[in-house]
Amino acid sequence: MKKYKIGLVLLLSLPILSWIWIASLAILSLNIVQKREILVSHFSNRSERSAGKKGIDRTAVSRRVTIAGFAGISLAPLISLRANTHRQLSDKTVLKDISPYAGEQFVDGSIWRCDTIQNHLIKMAKAPPATLFIKSEIDPDQVWVRQYSGGVRPEWFGDIGLSLEQDTAALQAAFNIGGAVRLSKKTYMFEPGIDRGLISNNQIIGVGKETIIKLGFSKPPSTNTIQQVLRPKNYQNVENLLIADICIDGNMTQIDWSGVKGDGNAFGIGLWGTQNVTIRDVLVRNCWTDGIYIAYSHSTRPNRRNSSDIQFAGNIQIEDCGRQGMSIISAESLYCPAISIKGILRTSPKAAIDIEPNNRAPDKVADIYFGEIKSENTGAGFIIAGVSAPESIHIDRLICKDVRSTYGLAIGSARDVFIGHVVLEKTGGGNYPVVRISDYQNIYIGHCDTIVRESAKPGVLWSFEVDGTRFHHKNKDLQVDILNLNGSQAGGLRTEANTSSSFGSVTTSNINRADYALGHAAILDGRVFIQSFETKDQSHRKALDILSSSVSIKHAKLRSGKSGLNIDFNNHRPQLNQIELDNSSFSY
Repeated sequence: MKKYKIGLVLLLSLPILSWIWIASLAILSLNIVQKREILVSHFSNRSERSAGKKGIDRTAVSRRVTIAGFAGISLAPLISLRANTHRQLSDKTVLKDISPYAGEQFVDGSIWRCDTIQNHLIKMAKAPPATLFIKSEIDPDQVWVRQYSGGVRPEWFGDIGLSLEQDTAALQAAFNIGGAVRLSKKTYMFEPGIDRGLISNNQIIGVGKETIIKLGFSKPPSTNTIQQVLRPKNYQNVENLLIADICIDGNMTQIDWSGVKGDGNAFGIGLWGTQNVTIRDVLVRNCWTDGIYIAYSHSTRPNRRNSSDIQFAGNIQIEDCGRQGMSIISAESLYCPAISIKGILRTSPKAAIDIEPNNRAPDKVADIYFGEIKSENTGAGFIIAGVSAPESIHIDRLICKDVRSTYGLAIGSARDVFIGHVVLEKTGGGNYPVVRISDYQNIYIGHCDTIVRESAKPGVLWSFEVDGTRFHHKNKDLQVDILNLNGSQAGGLRTEANTSSSFGSVTTSNINRADYALGHAAILDGRVFIQSFETKDQSHRKALDILSSSVSIKHAKLRSGKSGLNIDFNNHRPQLNQIELDNSSFSY
C-alpha cells in the first residue's frame, strides 16, 4: 500500500513539476529577450547611422523567435501526451483496433495485454478495478470497455448453455485473462484441447455444487485426445491456482469412450508440475479415469518439476470415477484435512487413493498429510506402492467400507508412514489380504480394525499380512499397537520372511475355514514381537502356526481350534512367556 501511495503522489506531481519547469524556461526566455533587445538596439542604431537606411525591427523578430521557441517548449509535453493517448484510455473509450495498445506500459505499472485469439484487450492493473475491452454485442467491428473488480465472468464473452462450442470459447476466454474467474449457478460445458485449459495464476470460483464444469466432446475422443476437464494449459508449470466451490463432472456415462485404448487420461483435475494449489469445497464425479491426478510436469515440457504445496480445504468429494479416486504420482507437501471417496469400480486398481510414483528419477512423493480419509464401494482402499519409495506419509484416520476387489490397505516400498486409526469394514472380494505390508521401513499403525465381508468369494487370504519374501533385506521397524482381526478364510495375522515387526494387542475372531489365527515363517533373521495375542472364538483350525524361533509372544490367551490343536511350533522354539490354554493341547 505504501508503494501505491508513493507512486500516486509522484504521478499527481508530474504535471506540477512540468509547469514549474515551463515557467522557469519562460522567465529565462524573458531575460534573454530583454538582454537581446539592448544588444539589438545598440547594433541596429550603429548600422542605421552608418548605412543611412531605415533599420529592420530586429527586436520584433527576436521576440517572435523567442515566443515560438517558448511555445514549442511549453507544448512539448502535450504533444507527447497526444502521441501516446492510448496509454490513458478511460472507462468510456470505444476502440475499433486494439492491436496498437498491446504491451504498452502505464505510469502506474499496469500494462495492456492483448489476447489476439479472442481479440480482447485487458488492462492488467496492479489492483482492481481493472479495465477490460471486449467485443461489442452490437457492432462486431468495435470493442467496448467494462470496469470490473472481483473477477471475470464467462458470460461476458458469450451466452452459456447454447452449445458446447460457445460454452468452451466463453469459459476459455475468461481463463485466458488470468486472475479470478467467477462462475454462476449453472452448467458450463467444456471441451479440452491443446489451446484450452488452465493458465498460470488462475482462480476458478463457483457458488457451490450447482456450479458445474462438465466435460464434452464434439466427436468421440481417441487415445491421444486430451480428455482432462481442468489442467495446466499445454501441461506447463502453473503456480498460484485456486479451485473452489464447484463441481467437476467427467460425464463418463454420456460419452463414447470406445476409441480410447487403455486407461485414458480423463481426469477431473490434472496437476502437472503445479505449485501452490488450493482446492476447496470441490466435488469431482463421473470421470472415466481418475478424479484428481497429481504428477510431475509432462514429459514433453521443458524445465520439468514436481507438483508441490497442494492444499485441500473444506468438503472434498470424489464420486463414481473409473480408475482411481485420487492418484498421487509425484507430489511434495500435500495437506488434506478430510476427503470422501466412493464408487471407484471401472478398471484396476480402482483405489480410493493410490500413492504410486513411477519408476522415473524425477517422480517423488514426500510430506503427505491426510486428516481423515473415508471411502466406500471401491475396488481397493488406500494403496502406497511404487519403486521410487514414497516417504513421510501421515494419516490420522482411514475408514474404508465395502472394498470389493483387492486390498483395504496396502503399503509397499514405503518408509516413514504413520496411520493413527484404521477401520476396514466389509472388505474382501478376491484372493488378497485385507491389509498387506511389504518392503517397508519405519511404519506405525496405532489402531487397526478389519471386518471381512461375509459374502467375500473367493475368500480373503489373510486379514493382516506382513510379507517380506520379495524385499526382505529392506524390511524393518513395523509397529502396530492394537490389531483386531474379524473374518478371514485363510488366516488372521501372517508374518513372513524378514518381517522385523512389533505388535501390542492382537485379537482374532471369525477366522472361518482358516488354517491359523497367527502364523509366522522367518526365512532369515526377522524378528516378530507380540505383547498380547488372543483368539476370541474357536473359528480357527489352529491358533498358532510357528515355523521359526524368531517370534516372541509375551502373553497368549488361546481358545481351542476346530482341529483341537492350538499351537504348532513345527519343531521350533519361539519365546512364549505366558500362555493361557482353553482345553487344548499343543505341540512343542
